[in-house]
Amino acid sequence: MGKGNAAVKQWLGNPRRFADLFNGIVFQGKQVILPEDLHLATGETDILVSDKNKKAKEVQRYRDIIMRWEQGAYLVLLACENQENVHYAMPVRNMLYDSLSYVEQIRQSWKHLESSEEQKVTGAEFLSQFRKADKLVPVITLVFYYHPDAWDGSLDLHGILRWSDDEAKNKILQKYVSNYRINLVDAGNIKELENFHTDLQEIFGMLQCRQNKVQLLNYVKSKEQYFRHLDEETYQVLQEFLQSERILKQEIK
Repeated sequence: MGKGNAAVKQWLGNPRRFADLFNGIVFQGKQVILPEDLHLATGETDILVSDKNKKAKEVQRYRDIIMRWEQGAYLVLLACENQENVHYAMPVRNMLYDSLSYVEQIRQSWKHLESSEEQKVTGAEFLSQFRKADKLVPVITLVFYYHPDAWDGSLDLHGILRWSDDEAKNKILQKYVSNYRINLVDAGNIKELENFHTDLQEIFGMLQCRQNKVQLLNYVKSKEQYFRHLDEETYQVLQEFLQSERILKQEIK
């Protein structure tokens, strides 16, 4: 992991900011997810996937940030992938990450069943390694993109597939080719800043001005109280967002 990505991961991994990010994007600013209900989950997992011939293949995934959102018995896995640059295969990459999260849940559920006294299963359940009544935990992944240039990659799987020149045929095919879309957070182009209630609001506002020095200076002055008291963690991540410590020192003295 690069130094820049490590800084972003640490900064966004703060439960207050992480909850605020998901509340702002998913719930339009409503305070649904509380920081105290978030619990850090492991971001690195090795999974052995067996084919129909029982030959095992190791598949690894490395999540930037993943947390369990727990409200009593209710649970959702919230993940965030940090992107400094456009990843043109992001729909496939995220689809793989989310799928592996579900595979791991199935594996853990069956492992728990094997170690319990309640082992009565049907033949179909045994072959599935999953009981008919079992349920998986939903996984929501946000792609946090912070490069100054606009994201120009596809936002869904259909956008990177090669289709026929026959539009009528495509409409039929697309009904049967499952689509997968990414949840893109373009940090420098968020319009509803009022949806955020932590310093995400100030930082996202600053990123909208970063390519215009005059606007950037005016924005920093308008938020002088905040920018004069930056903690080290935020200062480090702003170096990454602005791609220059020199600019940061000029604007925030």
